[in-house]
Amino acid sequence: MSDQPINQPIKEQAAQTRLYSEIYAVTKDLAQLSACDLTEEQQTEQLQHLLDKRQELIDRSMKQEPAAGDEARSILEKVAVLDVTVRKNLQQKRDHFRSELQKIHTGKQAGRAYNPSRPQREGFFIDTRKN
Repeated sequence: MSDQPINQPIKEQAAQTRLYSEIYAVTKDLAQLSACDLTEEQQTEQLQHLLDKRQELIDRSMKQEPAAGDEARSILEKVAVLDVTVRKNLQQKRDHFRSELQKIHTGKQAGRAYNPSRPQREGFFIDTRKN
């Protein structure tokens, strides 16, 4: 008599719980990185790498049966809390970069208003109204 069929669900549940722990660790790293100033290209590349890695882990976990148990539920609750923090931080960063780009765009428009992009080669007529 083999006890392999009995142990199989336990092994699968343990593997799924380990996968959830990996997702939690990557999400924790994301939360720490997203709280920092993302001024250097290396930091944004690291952020993108962590986001890709977490998505890969989530995709792997979706292919398996969900793990049941208090430990798995606890890990997933921690991930959900951290994910809210990560999303909030990234949205703030996005809004900040968007406003900075808008300021740059406005400055360029103002500069172009006084400096024509190409010289005018032909004459022009200015119409004045007579009342």
